[in-house]
Formats: sequence, C-alpha cells, structure tokens
Amino acid sequence: MTQIMFEGKPTEATLVEFITRKEDFNEYQLANGKIIKIKLVVTQIIKLDTEKDINGNPIYSVASTNVMAPVE
Repeated sequence: MTQIMFEGKPTEATLVEFITRKEDFNEYQLANGKIIKIKLVVTQIIKLDTEKDINGNPIYSVASTNVMAPVE
C-alpha cells in the first residue's frame, strides 16, 4: 500500500500487478513525408483504495511512457 496525491490530498492506493497483453504502434506520416511509429507503454498501475468515480467504479492511476521509432 502506498499514498498518492488525488485532488490535492494524500490518498491510500495499491500497486496493481499487470501483464502486457498487446502493445501496437500507431503510424503517422509527417509533412516532410517521413513516417514515425509511436506506442504508449504502461509502466505502473495504481488503484485508489478509498475513491470512486461518480458511477461507483474504482479509480486507477496509470503511469506510462511513449516509445517512438522511425520507419526507414
């Protein structure tokens, strides 16, 4: 168990273990004709223990990084 800031106050939270099932690249063509591939890679998921959304669902905080690769 850990604490994170949520809406300006410390909130109890739990790290959630996960398995990556699929990570696809998105491709974008730039104005200069080059193509780049980008994907979001999740690095951490945290479930807030005491907070719910307006529908009563649990709230998760997701940390991620972007990975970019040029296409030759």
